[in-house]
Amino acid sequence: MKNIIIGHRDPDGICSAFIAKMAIIEGGGDPLSIELHDVQYGEKPLTDNIVRWNNVFVLDFSYDRETMLRWNSIAEKLVVLDHHESARSRLEGLDFCTFDITKAGVRLTWEYFYGATDPTLGIEMPDMLLYVEDRDLYKMQLPDNRAYMSILQKFSDFHNNYSDFLKMVQDDEYFHSLVGDNQRAIARYQEEQIERLAEEYRWMYVDGEKVPMVNCRMWGSDVCAVLYRKFPYVP
Repeated sequence: MKNIIIGHRDPDGICSAFIAKMAIIEGGGDPLSIELHDVQYGEKPLTDNIVRWNNVFVLDFSYDRETMLRWNSIAEKLVVLDHHESARSRLEGLDFCTFDITKAGVRLTWEYFYGATDPTLGIEMPDMLLYVEDRDLYKMQLPDNRAYMSILQKFSDFHNNYSDFLKMVQDDEYFHSLVGDNQRAIARYQEEQIERLAEEYRWMYVDGEKVPMVNCRMWGSDVCAVLYRKFPYVP
């Protein structure tokens, strides 16, 4: 039997997958039993043969309801942890799914494997994961968030990054030492460019809705977040 870990292809999903891998190994699981898959919305679901008779963890992500129900019938165990608003109707009423829009994938995964983040109930979530959540939920409340995210962007795939994840998640002091004046300067520049791009919007119709649109080749999510603050009434 394998442990199949499926994570959304972004820092939140990748780090969620690494949390699961770390917890399985710490619990005595065979590292060779762990199989990691990074996935993205719009792609075809992984094949049923990958899931059948295995323990399957779908983190910061979910497929359509039909696929989730089928997988639950053929997997040894299926756990789905998601927080995307679009997943609400897919997951409603499924006892193997946990959905919470107020938490990022890393927190849902941490709480599943290590208990609630209240120190009296479980193991408190490391600083690195707090920054991942702060960015993924776009709260941007932690100091120098964008500077920290510049070093966390490496977690956009599973290749050769697990050892780096372990260092950062196991040692808060080491994690904070990675951000210095250079990262902060780059972050200030990025913020200036994002604000500038967000000022270059024009109104267009998409699916019959009038929305502000910006033509940008990078920082798309960041620009959208600025536009959302400017125009919260737009669908």
